[in-house]
Amino acid sequence: MSIAATVGLPIITGIPACIHDGFVALERLRGANKNFLLYALKAGESELRSAGQTGSQSNVNTAIVKGLRIALPPEPEQERIAEVLADVDRLISSLNRVIAKKKAIKQGVMQQLLTHRADRADMTSLGSVTSWLSGGTPNRSNTSYWSGDIPWISATTLKKLEAATSDQLVTPAAVKAGSKMAPLGSTLLLVRGSALHSEIRASLVTGTVCFNQDVKALVPSRNLVPKFLTYSIHGNADRLLRLVTSAGNTAGVLDTQVVKNFQIWMPDRSEQQRLVTLLDDISSEIDVLVSRLVKVTAAKQGMMQELLTGRTRLQSAEVTP
Repeated sequence: MSIAATVGLPIITGIPACIHDGFVALERLRGANKNFLLYALKAGESELRSAGQTGSQSNVNTAIVKGLRIALPPEPEQERIAEVLADVDRLISSLNRVIAKKKAIKQGVMQQLLTHRADRADMTSLGSVTSWLSGGTPNRSNTSYWSGDIPWISATTLKKLEAATSDQLVTPAAVKAGSKMAPLGSTLLLVRGSALHSEIRASLVTGTVCFNQDVKALVPSRNLVPKFLTYSIHGNADRLLRLVTSAGNTAGVLDTQVVKNFQIWMPDRSEQQRLVTLLDDISSEIDVLVSRLVKVTAAKQGMMQELLTGRTRLQSAEVTP
């Protein structure tokens, strides 16, 4: 178990290993099932971290680890508890694998269907089928601009396929003072920020939001299905990332004129809508799986709190998680 930096992270070694002084080994267990102990230590991670000594990195000494108190039922019950929690872990791992596979399929479909191909005649530049709006940041020191009810989108909140909410809220006065409302159906595109060194961030506006100066609102023309535009940007993410430059510090930059000249495939509206429906169906499948993963993970946390503290005893060997 780690006792420095990532304090309290336990593992079971499957091979002979040596460790450095940032770890402690728990050997020759007496009256404790190793798998049960693994879960008990995982449950105690936050307690160990809070007891850690701060400095250049957090750490705990062996006395603190030895002082960690755990409920220790009879070994047969420990084994059953570990089996139940391991079953839940296997379900969580399975869901994660399926979600990753579905996301890869979705990205592959977008790249296959929406990216530039030399044999396509119906290519067009982004600038010719969109109009662009710039946002702004209200004065942070003016309290009348903040804690309102209008979501304000910045690089930190531009992370989902659709934009309708934000943890930062501004007032109508802030919008008048320099921020900008994003039209429904426009696509918000991050054009400046450190995130651009690794990913393209674009969201379809589905609610009342405004945005800052690091984001552009791309308003589609009548011949462009709004969500097709959003999906097109994500489908061309690899090509767009190659256009990112540096601003002399940690920020990445997508030059507005360069992006306006960027070529996208633009079939007729009926074909655009067909592809949007296809990708929405895949997205819905992913959303269902993610929702289930969240519920199973929360259920596991509740089970650990009950079973590892002794509040709930597990007597029967026939237990379904």
